[in-house]
This record gives sequence, structure tokens and C-alpha cells, in this order.
Amino acid sequence: LQDEWTKDSKINQLDLSNQTAGVPSLHAKYLNLLSSTKRDVLQAEKVFLKLRRIMTKYYQGALTKEELEEYGLDQYQGKKPLKTELDALLEHDEDMIAAKMAIEEHMICKDYLESVMKSIHSRTYDMKNILAWLTYSSGQS
Repeated sequence: LQDEWTKDSKINQLDLSNQTAGVPSLHAKYLNLLSSTKRDVLQAEKVFLKLRRIMTKYYQGALTKEELEEYGLDQYQGKKPLKTELDALLEHDEDMIAAKMAIEEHMICKDYLESVMKSIHSRTYDMKNILAWLTYSSGQS
């Protein structure tokens, strides 16, 4: 994604008219990516919340034998944790950490794409400034 934006973000100063005409295409491309990434964030959050519910029941010893088999878990052998202990168990559970990391990775992409969209929104203004500078530097008024 970063490599693609590095390539797409370049403005050819010798072809500003085509560059300006290409702004809607860039906008559509990155808006589609942003929308898809936002869906990925929602999906990852859904997975996290489902896993949290399952693991809460697991640590409380409330999963049935069928549920344990379905999720590939062995019966929890520890004592039923208090609320504060449960939060600590969930916070340090490897599956929960992995699910949280998946959300964070999607959020990084989402934030990056939002930044790209801001840059695309200001692109025509940037090109107008380039044109003004080129006009000024060539001695024309």
C-alpha cells in the first residue's frame, strides 16, 4: 500500500492537465481501499468480541463439552477468576493478543488511507501552486 501510494503520489510537473484529470481516479481507487479496510476493521473487531465472549466463558468454566471440542480447547483447570483476574487472564491470552493485533494492523492501514485521502483532496490545490510557481519562475505574470 505504501509503495503504491509512493508511486501514485508523484506529480508530473510537465503534464499538470493530465495529472489534474487523474485526481478522480486516484480518489476512487483509494476510497475503495479505505472502504474495504474499514470493513476489515469491523470484521476483526467482531472476531475479537466473539473470542472475548468465548474465552470469558472458558476461564469461568462455563463452556460445554461440545463447545470445548468446537473451539479446540481443553477444560480450564484453574479456579474461577474474579473480575479483575479475568481481565488479566484475557489480556495475556495468546489468542486474544493475536485478535487485538489484527485489529491494530487494520487500524494502521485505515489511518494511512485516511491520510492518503486528505492528500488527494488537496492535490488540485498543490498542482495549482506548482503551476503558479512555474509561471513565476519563468518570469511570466
